[in-house]
Amino acid sequence: MNEILEDISVRNRTLSVLLPAEIDEQVSSILRMELDRQISTKRIERIVFDFARTEWMDSSGLGMILGRFKKMQFVKGCIRAIHVNQRIASVMRMAGLHKIISINEGEEA
Repeated sequence: MNEILEDISVRNRTLSVLLPAEIDEQVSSILRMELDRQISTKRIERIVFDFARTEWMDSSGLGMILGRFKKMQFVKGCIRAIHVNQRIASVMRMAGLHKIISINEGEEA
């Protein structure tokens, strides 16, 4: 659990999250609680999910991202996904996330 939280940082109202190799229900739950705490206490305007290490994500990961999107709408904020591999990008597109968040495959854009 601590290794997940170590990869979360805040700078200039941007919450950066370096995601682990696998995002399952347990990881999603930990991230959901911590990100919500950061959003409410640090006046976050942007969330950047970095998928550089991520090889697998289940529906709970998609739900976690969607939930943070809804929270960011209240503060007129935005979400970006960077370093997304083709497998994860495909899952995100099938779920419709590409319609509501910026998804950058490969290098950061």
